[in-house]
Amino acid sequence: MRIVYTVIILGIMASCRKDKEEAPALPSPEITAISRETVQSGDTLELSGKNLQLPNYTTEVFISDHPARILNQSDTKLQLLVPEKIFTGNIVVHIGPQTTQWPEVKVIGSPKIKTANPRYAYAGDTILLTGENLGYDAAALKVWLDGVPVTITAVKPDTARIVIPTGTGLHAALSWQTYNGPKYRQDGLTVAVRPVNIAANNILEYLQKDPGMDLTGAVMDYMSLTPANKSLNDTLRQYLTGQIPCIMFLPNNIAMNAIGIYQYSDAPNAGFNFNALLNGVLKRTTEPEPDKLYPSEYTNYVYEYFDGFPDWHAFIVIREGNGGRYVLSTLNTGADQPIQEFGQQRHIIRKHRCGNSIIYEIDGPMTYPIGNW
Repeated sequence: MRIVYTVIILGIMASCRKDKEEAPALPSPEITAISRETVQSGDTLELSGKNLQLPNYTTEVFISDHPARILNQSDTKLQLLVPEKIFTGNIVVHIGPQTTQWPEVKVIGSPKIKTANPRYAYAGDTILLTGENLGYDAAALKVWLDGVPVTITAVKPDTARIVIPTGTGLHAALSWQTYNGPKYRQDGLTVAVRPVNIAANNILEYLQKDPGMDLTGAVMDYMSLTPANKSLNDTLRQYLTGQIPCIMFLPNNIAMNAIGIYQYSDAPNAGFNFNALLNGVLKRTTEPEPDKLYPSEYTNYVYEYFDGFPDWHAFIVIREGNGGRYVLSTLNTGADQPIQEFGQQRHIIRKHRCGNSIIYEIDGPMTYPIGNW
């Protein structure tokens, strides 16, 4: 009997050993290529290879020791979402007890926008953003102003050009994202989106309502001014408040920005940079005189801002041409002398009516032949 039991036990052991030997070996996964060698958080990365999906086994992928979410999987492909806050490192794939890896994938830093230039614009205008890690693909970069998506016309790793959308607030906050990564924003980084039409009774009121304007530099201690600067300040305020009708020519690149209008003067205790302001920004309006001082090429939009010396006249002339309106600075030194043109003519981009005064936005600074007036 003992011999029979021994034979049975040995038979069972032999059968088990045979089953183990006949069980197929688990295939080894292998990565043969990756879709890109440089990635960013939120980017999609595809691994190619074989045995990347095994029945009854869970697949896990790590990039630089951070778990990556698997978007799609097959025997030959693994599509991954690159996780946040990772660095350059290897890719490791675990499928059940099997493991394979790719030696390195380069991870670039998070996208960052540092500045917007200019910081003020109308809807439809294009502005330049500067930063880092913005990529090369405009489709991979997303930018919002107050949550409104913008159109990106060009992108490089450190710059992007965007078109200002409609529907934002006056001080629109910038936010951005690359691929499907996290959204970023920076406190204080806004774009002043300027309304095309602002109801105002005078130039000062218009500038106060325009979000592109900063009147900080206009604060001054009037009583500490010299008598000459007090008189100049009084005259200036009469222009700005509409007591004296006037024309304001503002270069578009500093349009309505106080840096180009109000600054501390070289004169002691003067809050306004009177020379910079009066030399080409505010001009008195006069009715044109239809005489030989004005050649026929000029239109009748003529504003005299200097009348001194025997027969000397300086004029701001607005004329039509090349499908637009242009402003030009001129000087005439006598009735029998030709009109001299000073500097290049400037294209008038926009006109704003402010009560009895006008603001013209032009495409560059004016040149004036005679000092301030």
